[in-house]
Amino acid sequence: MLNSVLTCLFESLSTMLRKTVEKKVLCENLDLIMLAVDEICDEGIILESDPMLITQRVQLRLDDIPLG
Repeated sequence: MLNSVLTCLFESLSTMLRKTVEKKVLCENLDLIMLAVDEICDEGIILESDPMLITQRVQLRLDDIPLG
């Protein structure tokens, strides 16, 4: 179970960050990481493990966040 969650997180971040999963890039995009983790699980309950669906949901939520 944990393996599938971590694989989902890595694959979704890899897709969103265009295959550059490095420390500096991760630190610059911490908001994406938090949104992805929030979409994967809630209060310890695994909600989703499909990386493409997680990527789509994070992109939708980023569009809803005001810039200023």
